[in-house]
Amino acid sequence: MDLWTNDDRRAVVTETVERIADGTRSMTDPRVVSLAPSATATVAALGAADLLVGVTQHCDPPADAGGAHGADPPAPIGGWLNPDLDRVDALDPDVVLTSDALQADLAADCRDRGFDVAHREPATVDDAVAGFAARGADVGRPEAGERLAADARDRLDRIAAA
Repeated sequence: MDLWTNDDRRAVVTETVERIADGTRSMTDPRVVSLAPSATATVAALGAADLLVGVTQHCDPPADAGGAHGADPPAPIGGWLNPDLDRVDALDPDVVLTSDALQADLAADCRDRGFDVAHREPATVDDAVAGFAARGADVGRPEAGERLAADARDRLDRIAAA
């Protein structure tokens, strides 16, 4: 079920275009903070781990994580349910990734601080697969997200057919 209206999508695109036009941000290499291990794993599977500038102590980013910003590995920003949001703020993220109903309040707290938050709560396998495409869009790699979702669907179809 798609919870985004066309107006929501236009607002996101408009904000992104305006931020790029005024020179404040580029979605070519967005600064990404992941507050969920599942989001970190998905970003890595998208081939976008180089965009990560911060992760929780529970995340396991690959060795190339953070490279797009000339930084060391992504900064540790605390736990999954209790990250240090001042540390997140210091990383100046373009997007903060959260996942799961347990992080819904954390996502709201991040929004209250002015962060752009991409929160996902997959409840079914189909939701999880669609989430791959959504995460790709969240980090400026929509084609990679669509490919990962298509690959996952294909694997699931092969399992079902076996």
